[in-house]
Amino acid sequence: MKRKDLCFGTVQTVITAMATDITTTTSSSAFDRTGSGAAGCKFVINAGTLTATSGTWTISLTECLTSGGTYTPVAAGDVTGSPDVISFDDDNTVHQIGYGGLLPFVKVVLTADSVSGGTTNGFGITCESMPDKSV
Repeated sequence: MKRKDLCFGTVQTVITAMATDITTTTSSSAFDRTGSGAAGCKFVINAGTLTATSGTWTISLTECLTSGGTYTPVAAGDVTGSPDVISFDDDNTVHQIGYGGLLPFVKVVLTADSVSGGTTNGFGITCESMPDKSV
């Protein structure tokens, strides 16, 4: 789903709501940046109710030239903000990571480390980007 912010001209795309028992490393669906040009984008990760009793999730990004290709980690120089770590007790927190690379397809990766307990660890991901006005 895409929606336009009328004040700032950004396009917001809801990528996915990962509301399952995320106790292993999990990737979002791909965000298609086609038409975003060199503007980059910002991912907003909302950690909802986390019922785990221990562990963390580290946020990172992967990129690819095609939607169905092999995704590789984004180079550090193309990531804005340091990789954020979400702790098991960080209920209802918001985290951000920026992408400044040029590849059209990007995924958010939540790398679980020793996550245990609980049955629902919900995360929602939104991407904000500027439309390419050069076309």
